[in-house]
Amino acid sequence: MARDARDFWHALERRLPDEDRPREEDIARSVLVLLRSRIRPEEARHLREALPAEIKELWATPGTGVAEEHTGRPIDELDHNRFIERVRDLNAFPDMQRAARAAAAVFGAVREVISDTEADHVEHQLPAGLKELWRGDHAAAGPHIEQGPSPFWDLLADRLEGRVPASVTDVACTVLAHLRGRLSPRLVADIGGALPDDVREYWVAPEGGAEADETPERFLGRIAGDLGTADLDHARIAAAACLAALRRSLPEALDRRIRDELPQALQGFWDAG
Repeated sequence: MARDARDFWHALERRLPDEDRPREEDIARSVLVLLRSRIRPEEARHLREALPAEIKELWATPGTGVAEEHTGRPIDELDHNRFIERVRDLNAFPDMQRAARAAAAVFGAVREVISDTEADHVEHQLPAGLKELWRGDHAAAGPHIEQGPSPFWDLLADRLEGRVPASVTDVACTVLAHLRGRLSPRLVADIGGALPDDVREYWVAPEGGAEADETPERFLGRIAGDLGTADLDHARIAAAACLAALRRSLPEALDRRIRDELPQALQGFWDAG
């Protein structure tokens, strides 16, 4: 059954805290415009057509209304934190967490009025962090939380040197997740026990070994997809930087065990650390 604008507003009201409901239209507009600029023009067209008429009007805010008609329009490569920062600034929220909650509320309302297929198409174009926000899987300790004090974060930032269109935390979330998926459950548990607390909170999913049989090319492809880029060089840079920072954050006793479980094509990333 087709959903209408009332379904969208009711869904948004359920998700927004009481203090934000008087501004729900402005909040919805800001998040929709940012989402529009983050996905490919052809997907922006498809999503617009799937929205109820009243919500289409929010999507077509002056200044962005014809953007998806020009397929050469570049995607605004907003990573998770920059997206949430813009939501915060546009709505004068006091902090990133309040902005993230508002964005998740709008995303959830959109998902209630479009098909599962269309929702999946949008999700596949979003970087790590925003994927979780889109699905409603985000947690209080999500990427929008300020990074902790362990040297891992500075090591990762130094290695990345701004060469990947994603935040340091998005890179950490993505690469650590797919490394977990490649390693045995026992090794995953041992690594988790050795990590600093502010890195361990990103060492949470998937289950160890869930991606163990996938090719190295698939490992890099997953990273690229989660970071919202089609450029495998970005995935290689992200993997090398994160694995190097991880290697220097772990005791030597785990070094050889991790290397031995990685396929030869990925061992070079580990050795480079």
